[in-house]
Formats: sequence, C-alpha cells, structure tokens
Amino acid sequence: MKILVVEDSEQEMRKAVEVITSAGHQAITAEYVYWGMRHLVKDWPLNTENLEKAANAPDAVISDIMVPWSYEGNKTQSPGGVLVGWTCSQLQIPFVFCTSGYHHGPSYQWVDTFTRLNKWPRMVDGISCKGETNKDEKRKKDWDYALKKLLELCNK
Repeated sequence: MKILVVEDSEQEMRKAVEVITSAGHQAITAEYVYWGMRHLVKDWPLNTENLEKAANAPDAVISDIMVPWSYEGNKTQSPGGVLVGWTCSQLQIPFVFCTSGYHHGPSYQWVDTFTRLNKWPRMVDGISCKGETNKDEKRKKDWDYALKKLLELCNK
C-alpha cells in the first residue's frame, strides 16, 4: 500500500517512514500541506467545482494536524492538516490524523469536534491511544498506532 505522510518535523517523518516501511508499505512524504495536496488532487490550484484524485494518488494518508502550508520562508504552524483530511474525505482516501497534542487540549479540541461532526476517524494523539491521564500538549506521536488505525479503516 502507498501511504502519504504529511509531517513537517524531520525527526517525526523518519519515525513514520520507518514504521510504514517496516510493515511492508511504501511511504511518500510531504513536509508541507502544499506538497501533500499536490499528491492528492489532479488539478492545481485546487478545483473545488470538480475535485478529482491525482492519477498517482496514495492509497491512504497519515497527517499531522499542525503543519505549515508551504516552504516559502514561512514555517508558521497552522492546522493545515485539516485541509488534507477534508480533501481525503472528499476523494474517499482513508486517512488518520497523528499528533502529539491532546484531543481535548486548547489547540485540538475544535479539531476533535470537527472530526466527530464529519464522522471522520478519531485522531491518534499522544494521550488517547495509551490511556494516559497526563494532558501535556507535548507528548510523543504514536506512528505505530496511527498505522494500525489506518489499516483498520482500509480493511473495512
């Protein structure tokens, strides 16, 4: 399976690629939302009137939530991963969010609510997947669990 990873941290990207390739899948990487979107959609700029999947689109996606839009000197963190998730949902590409934040934390509560309203998969965060009670926003990303949840979605 070809899996796109949208993640701006080089260290986290290496971990994600290791988990995916060790499980026998192909990892495609995008450091910014812009490049992730280019892997997903046929027409760019985004054509919302006739949204079509790119010819060589990935089979599935794991995306961070807080990802900068592009590389043009602006690495400002923004919830660009939500656009990746929305696009996947429109193109019927299975996806999972993987973040180190806490789904009820101040930066992520609205994303958790948005995913529930859209009946999207629950985010894999640094807390909920392990049952921990420490609600620190700076937990580890759980790429193993994200891949497990993604594969479950793909097998439904």
